[in-house]
Amino acid sequence: MTESPDALIVGAGAVGLACAYELARHGANVVVLDAAPRAGTGASMTNAGLLVPSHVDPLPSWGNIRAGLASMVSREGPFQLEPYGSLAPWMARFVYHAGGERHRRAANHLRTLARQSFAMHKAYFDSGLATGYSQSGMIDIFHRRSSFERAATVQRNRTDCAVLTAAEVHDFLPACQASGAVGGVRFEQEGFCDSTSLCTALVRECESLGVRFIYGAHVTRLRQHREAVTGADTLDATYTSRHVVLAAGSWSRKIAATAGINVPLEPGTGYILDFDSVEGDPTMPVAFADHRMVVTPYPDRLRVTGMMLLTGPRPSIDHRRVGALRGEASRMIPSLMHRRPRKVQIGQRPCTPDGLPVIGPSERRTGLIMATGHGQSGIILAPITGRLVHSYIADSAPGEHAQACVPDRFSSMRTQVGTLCSSSTAAASGSRH
Repeated sequence: MTESPDALIVGAGAVGLACAYELARHGANVVVLDAAPRAGTGASMTNAGLLVPSHVDPLPSWGNIRAGLASMVSREGPFQLEPYGSLAPWMARFVYHAGGERHRRAANHLRTLARQSFAMHKAYFDSGLATGYSQSGMIDIFHRRSSFERAATVQRNRTDCAVLTAAEVHDFLPACQASGAVGGVRFEQEGFCDSTSLCTALVRECESLGVRFIYGAHVTRLRQHREAVTGADTLDATYTSRHVVLAAGSWSRKIAATAGINVPLEPGTGYILDFDSVEGDPTMPVAFADHRMVVTPYPDRLRVTGMMLLTGPRPSIDHRRVGALRGEASRMIPSLMHRRPRKVQIGQRPCTPDGLPVIGPSERRTGLIMATGHGQSGIILAPITGRLVHSYIADSAPGEHAQACVPDRFSSMRTQVGTLCSSSTAAASGSRH
């Protein structure tokens, strides 16, 4: 390749596209590489499209640890751990960040970034991007009295949400009338978008700004000169650039490793089932909180999203899981019992052990900027990630919440986890003597 763009972006999912758009609209010359035949595949297609900052939460939590342990007995639960080689050290870090102040700090960072990004989603839509954005609100439905009372206590004093009785839930969502809900919480100022429409709109805008897309480009390694990343090699070409933005989702770990950068990402597999819409379907996203399942209404389909499976890098569709998700959805919305899914798909979300995305430059390799590790929040966080990537390239201060997402934080995390494990071992040894 003879040209040398200002930025070479590896990955054309929602995050990579938002990075390309934010850079290009500020005047940068951008080239985007992706191994797929088109943009917006993978995890960018298999999500609920939620734009709900109040629901963005770090994956490491004691609730998920308990659910993961339970999944080793019942393989149909919504959160599953299946131990394999690289998962053990990742899980040690996951446990370290699961509770207390670490979890609260991570949640604060995530939700602040999500609120900023939600405003950007609205601005995109208002500027004419056909992203399927809707500020419809969202309802959480609870089937366990204890979890409903806990949520009601937390949310009751917020001005942007309303606590609903079981009767109010049934009146508001007649499609869920037979599900046995004990109550709900309605979030009035949040919403959703259509992730496929979002990606299509961003590609169109990027192309109008001169961004060049190269599909079928399998990146084999990052090119280096001394301590700098200077481009990327694919199976059949070499590309150079002043800045390389790595936004390849779960594949980012393997690509970063070619430049000697260790980013502890593990793929979390999620399922979607799309059904034809019928009259009476919910008109806003519904989260069945006790079942970890979300239903999103699009104009032409009703999408059911569920499960987070940490079961390895190359999953295939498990039809037993499809049946379990469909059965659960039919219990929540009885009319689904008579509809067959028109589409079943899985996608892998890049998950970090501390629950925060990886956004920013690597101090160890100049020229490399990471934009990955968003887990289940890639759609909502895509615009703010693009803005942060632009700010790093423009040498602007990113702010404290972005600082929590820097790539090089994992080297210190390794030391912390090692200390934790050593302390636990020493304590156990002391208790035996």
